[in-house]
Amino acid sequence: AGGVAVGDLTFNRPDAPVIVSVGPDTGASALDGLTRAETVTVSGVARPFGQVEVLLDGVGLAPVTADAAGAWSIAVAVAEGERSFTARQIGVEHASLLSAPVGITVDRTG
Repeated sequence: AGGVAVGDLTFNRPDAPVIVSVGPDTGASALDGLTRAETVTVSGVARPFGQVEVLLDGVGLAPVTADAAGAWSIAVAVAEGERSFTARQIGVEHASLLSAPVGITVDRTG
């Protein structure tokens, strides 16, 4: 986590969530990052019961709440092309830094 200093006060920043998967991956292999799907599921882990904002190409989507184990997921409609997902914890504290990006290429032509 890190801190955000405001005057003499330091506010703790929550750890960034981790995106574990984006799928389904319908390409030649299960790990090639290609899909034909119109909707993908983005899944990850965060602080238990924490609010997570998932961003698609830098644009925030509806927040989701992690469960007691910290797991969360959201279904996202995607247009064709290269897409990048990131996530951050939000809520009453300061927002976390962004997660590492996870990309997927949507190709419905082949």
